[in-house]
Amino acid sequence: AFYTVKDVQGIRSDNQAAISVGLCDGTLPVTLVSFSAEAEGTAIALRWRTAQERGFDRFELERSTDLRLGYGRIATLRPHTGGQGGSYAHNDTTAQPGQYYYYRLRKIDTDGTYQYSNVAVARWQPEQALVVYPNPARDRLTVLSASAMTSLR
Repeated sequence: AFYTVKDVQGIRSDNQAAISVGLCDGTLPVTLVSFSAEAEGTAIALRWRTAQERGFDRFELERSTDLRLGYGRIATLRPHTGGQGGSYAHNDTTAQPGQYYYYRLRKIDTDGTYQYSNVAVARWQPEQALVVYPNPARDRLTVLSASAMTSLR
């Protein structure tokens, strides 16, 4: 079968591609209640809650800046003990200003089956008048200003 895909910004791809999706024969033993990404300070805060976690192995937090290029894992978190579910948080401190980031959770069962969460999108925009990164810098330094700059020394 062939599909047309729209990204989260509503841009449609007319490229045709065969898509193969592996399905598990039931639901995973983790119930995800919420998943969000929000810029806070100099990072993007990722938070999620679960209602239950029985026989569940781990969460893998994945990030993309370009959905055409796929996702990469940025963190692995083990479930809380007791199986009752709980709240989780991770700060993405490597996010760069002005860039849109797409996040998802890969929920992995003890037998290796997995499911993905919905995609959460965040963009970190600095509130300071001037932002300089990375620190320390090697061969490249980025300077962002909230107002027009006439010179830089």
